Amino acid sequence: MTALITYIDAWVANDVERITNAVNSDCVIIECYGPRYVGRERVKQWAETWLDAGGIVHQ
Repeated sequence: MTALITYIDAWVANDVERITNAVNSDCVIIECYGPRYVGRERVKQWAETWLDAGGIVHQ
């Protein structure tokens, strides 16, 4: 499985731990509309906040 598939599957599963484990500690993720998340801890915070607010990723 590729790193991208692992990351996407973690979002589809709504699994913050898998999302966090799928990225490097110094990762940079930039959403298409501008927000930028730097580092594993920030990605974890983003995923928790987004999923807690009812965010859903469809496969």
